[in-house]
Amino acid sequence: MLTQSFEDMLYLFGAGARGEKVHFEHEINLDEIRNISLNQGVWQTVYTAVPDDNSDKSKYKASFLKSVTNNMMRNEFTLHIIEELEKQGISCCMLKGMTIAKLYKEPSCRVSGDVDILIEADKEKSAMNALAQLGYKVEPRGRNSHHFLAGHPRGGLLEVHIEMYSDPTRDILLSGKLKYEEERMILDIDGKHLVKTLSIDDGAVYMTAHYIKHFISKGVGVRQLMDLLLYLEEYGDRINWKRYYEIFDDLKYTKLIKNLYAIGNKYFGAKFEDVNDECIEAILTDTQSGGTFGGGNEGIEKFYEVFTQRKTDMSREEYEKYMYTKKNATMFRRLFPYREVMKKNGYKVRNTPELLIRYIQRLWKLSIMIISKKEVKKRLTYNMNDVAVNDEIKTRLKMMEDLEII
Repeated sequence: MLTQSFEDMLYLFGAGARGEKVHFEHEINLDEIRNISLNQGVWQTVYTAVPDDNSDKSKYKASFLKSVTNNMMRNEFTLHIIEELEKQGISCCMLKGMTIAKLYKEPSCRVSGDVDILIEADKEKSAMNALAQLGYKVEPRGRNSHHFLAGHPRGGLLEVHIEMYSDPTRDILLSGKLKYEEERMILDIDGKHLVKTLSIDDGAVYMTAHYIKHFISKGVGVRQLMDLLLYLEEYGDRINWKRYYEIFDDLKYTKLIKNLYAIGNKYFGAKFEDVNDECIEAILTDTQSGGTFGGGNEGIEKFYEVFTQRKTDMSREEYEKYMYTKKNATMFRRLFPYREVMKKNGYKVRNTPELLIRYIQRLWKLSIMIISKKEVKKRLTYNMNDVAVNDEIKTRLKMMEDLEII
């Protein structure tokens, strides 16, 4: 069930993204709204729409200005780095990020934890070396991973993609059907910097597939939803909708998309046609509990395995063998992830001592599980017989069935 403050946050977020005002007939709880929007990664945009006569708004002004200023500085630094990579012959295609922030009324208020770029696979080593020389701490790709990470004190996290998707996402969630082969589009970010990004049609498909990937994996936040809807609105008259719907009809995601339209119409001031509102409460309830990337959805750690096994045509034995070979890291890196991976997964690891503490905590948990060989086996293999389908997983599966995805 949606809370009042979560719905209030949605209205404020929609107004802030569009530069509009919102009027409430009731008194809003700004402290609760702030906590919710921080969890969703949209506080800065929400803040811009909070009425000026709200007595609590002023106490958050200083931290708001600081976070927006830091975001602007981080983006400026990253754009400079991309220009340096281009000078060294490494073509960079920006995915989402600042190319989407342009669609918000206040682009600097769309704050993200990282920047994603796509490079050619044969430029991977060159890019790693170049970034290291530019002051980044580079963490190589894990086995079967489709990107490497590079962190910088000023520039934040750069996620450098060699491929668009992991193998399971590409092969199972998207059935190997998505190709991004159109000529890249040149976009003026801020009047000073030009970047390459996906063409309008490829961008529409990518933005939708990106939402779907996170929605199915663990859950997805409202920022990813707003990004998608603003993109489809902005470029709607130039999108090849026939191609778009042929792809997502075939993948069985069209009903989900039409429910997202309905959410946009109800809360964000959008005006999509041909909507379906049958499942919007279930989608938003899932979003409310999950946060930015579904991190708050406890009890669904094994949902991805259960769902993808049902989504694919593979036999259970074929699926287990496939997933075992597609693990994204060596066993060592599964136990001891890189610092930037730990940060992205929500751990506070500001320095090496904190990282070591997190490693010790992980080893302690594993040592407890060793008591039960079955528990260890569940962690180190993909055996669907060992996956417990709890109530949380059943609820999400029901939502997927209602959306006609499975």
